[in-house]
Amino acid sequence: MRRIHLTAATLFFSWLALAASAVLADVTTHTIRDNVAHAQYFQYTDGYCNGLSVEVFAGESFARTDNLRTFTPNLILQIFGYNGCTGESFFMSGSTEQFTFTVLGNLAAAEVSGNVVVADNLGNTKHVSLALSWRGGVLRRDLFTYNYSTGRSRTILKNLSTLRFSDSITGSLVVDGVDLLSPSNVTDISGISGLVAKVSAASVDIIRMR
Repeated sequence: MRRIHLTAATLFFSWLALAASAVLADVTTHTIRDNVAHAQYFQYTDGYCNGLSVEVFAGESFARTDNLRTFTPNLILQIFGYNGCTGESFFMSGSTEQFTFTVLGNLAAAEVSGNVVVADNLGNTKHVSLALSWRGGVLRRDLFTYNYSTGRSRTILKNLSTLRFSDSITGSLVVDGVDLLSPSNVTDISGISGLVAKVSAASVDIIRMR
């Protein structure tokens, strides 16, 4: 019998794996624990002609399939600009695995810092340096269960998501030397919002051998 490490589902899946082995079944267990922070900055200038959006996705994923463990970090940036007066627009994106990411257990705070080069489809680039802090906010929990059977196979999944919509996001967001969060660059029609989340999931795949 294989054990999985998601507290709310441990006894259930242990019993299920034992029951499956009694009827000669191949059992595979999966667990995932993800930490995620998201922020979106927006700004309008020139009487709403020029719009700018910068999205930050920071994540780290701890996964286990039976006895195989993996860890995947990723910091993704996307920049979208649009001129409503001329119709011109641009989109740039980039990512890195070299960054720092800290999340408190209750999601009351998170810290992300790193450097990313973003590029468009023509090869134009911008350099982004960020150091952001998420604080406070409303907490929400969602539990999702899934049970699917077909023929001799069956999959059962339990997913628990905990999200906190941050009251404030502060720090620096520097694009090509310009800190968008600096007081000198803040306008009446600019702002930043986001959330911090933890996702824990456990699943078991059962294939009966007879």
